[in-house]
Amino acid sequence: MRFRKSAVVLASIALVGSQGAMAQQQCVSGSEIASLFVYAVPPTMEAVKNSCDGQLAPNGFFANGSARLSARYASMQDETWPKARRALLMLIASQQKKIGQGDGKALGGMDPLKLAESLPDKVARPLVETLIMQKVAEKVKPDQCRTLERIFGAMAPFDPRDAGMLLGVAMPLVGIKDPKVCDE
Repeated sequence: MRFRKSAVVLASIALVGSQGAMAQQQCVSGSEIASLFVYAVPPTMEAVKNSCDGQLAPNGFFANGSARLSARYASMQDETWPKARRALLMLIASQQKKIGQGDGKALGGMDPLKLAESLPDKVARPLVETLIMQKVAEKVKPDQCRTLERIFGAMAPFDPRDAGMLLGVAMPLVGIKDPKVCDE
């Protein structure tokens, strides 16, 4: 448990810190959002499954099809990571700007941007996955579990790239307007 909390803190430092470079970009591309979505599905599904233990249908999607869906998305994580990372950094930079923590010195004088830039992908990726799992676990409520199961079941027949692009196009419709999704 202690390692997990440390990993989440380091991932937060790394991702929040890169906002300086990302702040110059005014929008996130649809393909970057699609990549983030594809990258995030496996840890999201794991977090939902863990958070919804005992709440899911015994013969539902998580019992019968989630492993195949997660594996399809996981097989694309190496390919999608570079764009997913840029999208995630843009989203975090946008949130930091909103709450007024965009000075790059939020951690007692350490420069989070330099720290983030020094992290190799083999370190950053597991930290990001841990952060995704923690954030999803915090958000999932027991009364949402069956709906989440139906959502994952409904997206199973779609190609991961198509599902990701659909999410990118839909972002402004569900209230995510900053950063703006660029036209490609």
